[in-house]
Amino acid sequence: MRSWFLKRDGKVSGPFPESKLRASMKSGKIHAEDSFCLEKNGSYISRSELIKMCLSPPTTSDSNAGAAKAVGPPPLPSCAETEGHGGLFGGDSAFVPAEQAELPIRQFPSVQAATHVLQQPALNDSQQLHQVDSAGGLLSNAARQLTEKEDRENREAVDQKKFAIVAVCVAALLIPVLVFFAVQASSHLGELFSGGEASVASSNSSSAKALKSKLRRKLMSSEKKSTLQRELQALQTELVTSELSAKSAFHQQAARSRAAMRAVAVLAQIVGVSSSETEGVVSTAELNEISAETALQQVAIYLRAQVDLLRLAAEEQGASKSDTATVNGQLATAEISASNINQQNAARLEAAVSMAKLFVESAGGKVADTSQVVSSMVTQEIGASTVYQQIAVRQDAYMKMMEVAGPAFAVDSSKLGSVRSDAALDDVRASTVQQQIVARMSGTKDMILLLCESQL
Repeated sequence: MRSWFLKRDGKVSGPFPESKLRASMKSGKIHAEDSFCLEKNGSYISRSELIKMCLSPPTTSDSNAGAAKAVGPPPLPSCAETEGHGGLFGGDSAFVPAEQAELPIRQFPSVQAATHVLQQPALNDSQQLHQVDSAGGLLSNAARQLTEKEDRENREAVDQKKFAIVAVCVAALLIPVLVFFAVQASSHLGELFSGGEASVASSNSSSAKALKSKLRRKLMSSEKKSTLQRELQALQTELVTSELSAKSAFHQQAARSRAAMRAVAVLAQIVGVSSSETEGVVSTAELNEISAETALQQVAIYLRAQVDLLRLAAEEQGASKSDTATVNGQLATAEISASNINQQNAARLEAAVSMAKLFVESAGGKVADTSQVVSSMVTQEIGASTVYQQIAVRQDAYMKMMEVAGPAFAVDSSKLGSVRSDAALDDVRASTVQQQIVARMSGTKDMILLLCESQL
């Protein structure tokens, strides 16, 4: 089986075996902008070209060898296998890119496959009939696709007209409401900056950024809220599916750490970080995940992403870039001295706690509370005899740090208490330190979700 190099945003990774690329493509981790090559410095092809080649096209020598041994009709083209769940006679392909879904009838993959079948040499009448039957099935499939395409276009045209009518009506209703809120916002800003506070805010860029972030949260569009709500629902659904197939506590940790990463990405967008920045961090993590060989390596990747996302969120709310750079510098030093993946995860978790502290304080959390969390963590680490116990202590501090942010995000105290109680109960039930880490990861993820949901 061949292996391919992958290029994304100018960075080359790999090589990855074709089976790995197939699995990543089905799960949506391969992007349309990605390109591939068998050699690292060779000529790269696009994703659609790779799909046309079906990731594993037969070579001339293999085809000749197969023809010499095979008895019966010649093999059908491998590219046709990508059409539907039923091979040559199936429906739409799971590997056909979106840009190929609307091609003219003569360029449908089914028609191309039918042409290829009819061009194969037939040794006898039986083979020729088999070719005609196969081509007929492919052409029928292409005709069905074209009919569905036309029906879909007609429905979309009708929907667009309906949408235009509804949009006009909604706009007529919303304009007065928007004017009212604009007047109210202007009035509140005037009160906020009265009595000399304007001069303080202008001289303190951090306070100005924090104020801007709070206003952005309050004035977030309903469309943006809906998009982020769907993302939260998707990550929780994915977590349930992943945990059902988890083979060990380490796999559970990987699943919950990935969910926490996606939750932090939503939280970062809520406070004003652009979706392109958060998607860049998550996309890099997913690309690195392809080459991860163990669940603990996956945890390390997701923790690094959480640190980066928390940095973006903290800086967006006014945290000093020199402070976030200090945390990253301390992490780099700790990772250099780490001798194994567990020590690396411990270092990244400590950085996540430090970056979460900057985020919480920039959001309005009390410095006394965040400092108490860090002080308690340091005290408990003195009694930690293993790196796993150290990780458990730091994961608990991460959860508590996000809890401190609750009041700043107007989270109901009873909900914060409920998450804390559930995590404590799971912690007591845990018979191993690994299960404790899983319980505390779950509590951290739930705390982050509460912060997000309070703003949506």
